[in-house]
Amino acid sequence: MNPERMPTVLVVDDNRDHSQALAKIFERAGYRVGTAGDGQEALTILADRPFDLVITDLRMPRMNGLDLLRNIRAMSPHVPVLIVTAFGEWTTYVEAMNCGCVDRPRFGVIVATALMLGVSGQAIAQAPGHGSMPGMQMEEKKEAATSEAPHGGMEMPDPMERPIPDEGVPRATEIKGGQLLPFKLVDGVKVFELTAKPVKWLILPKFKTLPDIWATTWSYNGQVPGPMIRVTQGDRIRVIFKNELPDPTSIHWHGVRVPNRMDGVAEPAITQQPVKPGETFTYEFTVKDPGTFFYHSHVETDRQIPAGLSGPFIVDPKRPKAKVDLDYTVMLQEWRVNPKTGKTWPAMPAMSEPNFFTLNGKAFPATETLEVKKGQRVRIRFIGAGQFAHPMHLHGFPFKIVATDGFPVPKAARLTKDTVNVAPGERYDIEFVAEEEGTWIMHCHILHHVTNDDLEPGGLIFAIKVTA
Repeated sequence: MNPERMPTVLVVDDNRDHSQALAKIFERAGYRVGTAGDGQEALTILADRPFDLVITDLRMPRMNGLDLLRNIRAMSPHVPVLIVTAFGEWTTYVEAMNCGCVDRPRFGVIVATALMLGVSGQAIAQAPGHGSMPGMQMEEKKEAATSEAPHGGMEMPDPMERPIPDEGVPRATEIKGGQLLPFKLVDGVKVFELTAKPVKWLILPKFKTLPDIWATTWSYNGQVPGPMIRVTQGDRIRVIFKNELPDPTSIHWHGVRVPNRMDGVAEPAITQQPVKPGETFTYEFTVKDPGTFFYHSHVETDRQIPAGLSGPFIVDPKRPKAKVDLDYTVMLQEWRVNPKTGKTWPAMPAMSEPNFFTLNGKAFPATETLEVKKGQRVRIRFIGAGQFAHPMHLHGFPFKIVATDGFPVPKAARLTKDTVNVAPGERYDIEFVAEEEGTWIMHCHILHHVTNDDLEPGGLIFAIKVTA
């Protein structure tokens, strides 16, 4: 931070008494303070002049804190944002990207203040149902508890989030995720084996100033994403699932029509009990529909899926109608990793902003390049396995959307596009003919998603090389 420049903070709260009280604290900490009555007013102010920090209430009549955060991310992705809310809902959102204008001592004051306020000025550690937080001092002059956070290895508070346990976790022996899972044919049933286990996964080899990025993940069969289960419409399949994680888990077959007891909803225990550590559970069903699907955990989903527990599930039609020359599946995921330590947190909109983005477990430039001959027809199956939407844009060729969520789109209704927005849980199949030679790229058009810890180019980019 430039010592000659006074840092600035924008305080957003519809309660004037709260915002004024908070403004005084920041002024004493050496900040120049602006105030806004709600998210809409805050955006108007931010459009006119930048701030080094925004601290906002969660619940406001016009544009709540989370919506404000998302808008700020689109406008100024480097601005740290803290959302503080009151008792009962205590969803305190502490999202801080490594910004050169907030030094550690001042950042400590910011966080101590935010954690002390339950918006009304009382200690949020007394919030019902949450109890006290170990190591947290509620006096203004004492330091808040801190934990390591991802961006640039900076220490920052993180009272609500647990990193994925990394002690004793081995590095993966596999280098590629989503590999085709072999099966055994037993009395006409295709039998697959899946094991959930922790591994450290290389999402990015050394890149510019970054070291090798090994994320601590929860995987299927030591791969991120998990191995591809590929079957044919009408197949009877059996999946023998073993849990080698430290927590209970299950498998849900996303978009696949299965008997209720096979649906994998184990939290709450609606269709089955959670599969405890060391236990085995067998899923068996007949595959009814062709299409692009995926499988994922259905226990503590906001933590386990972002930790890596998902994989592609592709069902080929019994009688294929359209022929393609290349059929490629892409799983979109996000990660929050400290580049220096490898500490990994689940990346969720309501809890933490990701700093790495992967296609099939790799961030560009480590993503796979598709090799295509001129004139070949290409199908790409996108699976939104993460928590964020990704508008995927193709250079060089228009494409047709031929299927959505596993359902074929009638030819008369197929849109010609160059960008398809893949939301969490969605699947889109696109097809195009590679008519022009050269190396073309496809990438997410949320531009922060094509960075590696804010370094460009990275993240959700892959190349399509067309040769004669």
